This record gives sequence, structure tokens and C-alpha cells, in this order.
Amino acid sequence: MWPFTRTPAPPLDPAEGDPTTRALHDALTSNDWAAAEAVLHGVPDADDRAHHLSRISELPDLWPALGSWVADAAGDPLPLTVRGAYAIGWAWQARTAARAKYVTKEQFQEFFRRLRLAEDDLDQAIALDAGEVTARAFLVLSARGRQVEPDEAAERFAAVVDRHPHHCFAHQHRLQYLCRKWFGSDDEMFGFARASFAAAPDGSLLGALVPDAHVERSMDDRGDYWTTSEVRDELHAAAARSVFHADYRPRAGSVWAMNLFAYAFSMTGDRQAAAACFAALGDRVTEYPWTYDTVLASPGKAYARHRAKAVAV
Repeated sequence: MWPFTRTPAPPLDPAEGDPTTRALHDALTSNDWAAAEAVLHGVPDADDRAHHLSRISELPDLWPALGSWVADAAGDPLPLTVRGAYAIGWAWQARTAARAKYVTKEQFQEFFRRLRLAEDDLDQAIALDAGEVTARAFLVLSARGRQVEPDEAAERFAAVVDRHPHHCFAHQHRLQYLCRKWFGSDDEMFGFARASFAAAPDGSLLGALVPDAHVERSMDDRGDYWTTSEVRDELHAAAARSVFHADYRPRAGSVWAMNLFAYAFSMTGDRQAAAACFAALGDRVTEYPWTYDTVLASPGKAYARHRAKAVAV
């Protein structure tokens, strides 16, 4: 019997089933700064570290407690980076994910106030350590909310990739900045996704930029977009050189990448490719892109529905 039938709608796990992220959550929620420091210092890659930190934004009431860590560790860029990363998600909690016309003036004011606090922390971390890549990566993320000009957004991204050329987290959020719904265009978004992946090594998570771009494009074309041979062929080529490649190794961010491919293959009707993605994921569903499902509002329910179709092949 297929093992997923007992859990038709897997819950969203803020840690994405990652033991390192879970350990970081446990350390931060218990205000065990030494343990949090040990977890993060145990992650040598700045891209992996950024992904783990990106998952702390849903932890409740951390801002005041993180202030004590920053105060107790004056001169240390790590707690500033952690608090800055947290504050970006904290800012979006104030704004909510609603369309701008449904966000109140007071919500916007609090949103921008919290983003300024986040960037102040990240800037201080960089001032203390010019080689700090993780703080720079979160400035790529905050560029959208702060509505920075294109030149500055490009400079923020360049500051990361100059130090870590294939930094997936930075690429992920640079692509979002370049979306038509933010500050770019379809041509800019696809050009960036394709060029970034072309320059990446085999097995890289940057292959997921391709389905990510198609997901964003499909929101403006809900007709036959996913059924075209050009879309299907590009998705297969991207998967073949990334998550389906022999050199691919699961790492922080893999759940994000595999969910994107699972969604995209499901949309194209390629059940075999989708089933391979679902098999790798198990119940590790992410909110994005499943919230874009047009039938079910719950990401878990949408994930379960598409998975059931795929594994019924």
C-alpha cells in the first residue's frame, strides 16, 4: 500500500522536517542562545544557514527575547543577523499576505517600521564582519518590502553572489524581486532564472528557479499555460540537471525546490515525474506554491490531492 494514504492532508511544518531547523527552533524558543549559536556555527555553508534562519519567522514573540541576546553579545554579528532575519518575517506578519488595497495604513506603517529594524540589524552585522554573507542574503529578501530601487536591489544581490556564486536563497528572492507583480517583468524573471541555472553546477538547487518562474507566470495565464510542450520540456530539462541528477544531494532548501517541481509537474499532468518528487518529499509540504492551487485553499489539501493523482499512475 502506498505509504501516504493515511495522511491525506499533511500539516505545514515550520521546520520542514529538517532536524537542524528543528534544533534551531527549540534553542530560540527556549532562549538558549548558546545552543542556537552552536546550531548555526555547525552549518558552515552560508546558503544553508540562510535557509534555516528563513524558517524562524513563524516562531511567536521572539523579538523581545532576541534583544537580550544582542545586548549580551555586543560586537557579535551572529545575534544581529538572527534578529534581522526574524524581523523580516515579523514585518510581514504585521502587513499580512493580503493585497495592498486590503492592508490598512496602520498595518503598512508597522510593516515598514519592522523592516527598518530588520535592516538596521543586518547592516550592523555586516559592519562588524564585512564577509558576513547570511546578513547580506536577507537584505536581498527585504529589498521587495522596502521597495528599494532596481539598482540598489541588484547591488544587494551582487554583494551575495560575489562571495557565494550559487547562493540559492539569494537567487530565490532575487527572482521574486524580478517578477512582474513586484518590480520586474516576465522577460527579466525568466532571463534571470535561465541564466542562473545555466551557470550552476549539475545537481544544484538553482534548477528550481525554472519551475518557480513558470509558477509566477502561470498566475497571469490560467488557460492552457501548463500544457504547452515548451513549458513541459523546460521543466524536464531543469529537473534532469538538478533534483533528478546523479550529483544532486538533499540539503537545506531541497524541500522548497522539490515542492516547486512537484507542483509544476502536477500542473503539466506529468504524473510520473510528479510522483518521483512526492516520493522524495513524503509529507514535507510547503505553503508556496500550493496556495496557488485554484481548487483547494489549504496547502496541505492541495498537496494531498495532487499527490494522490500522481501516485495513482
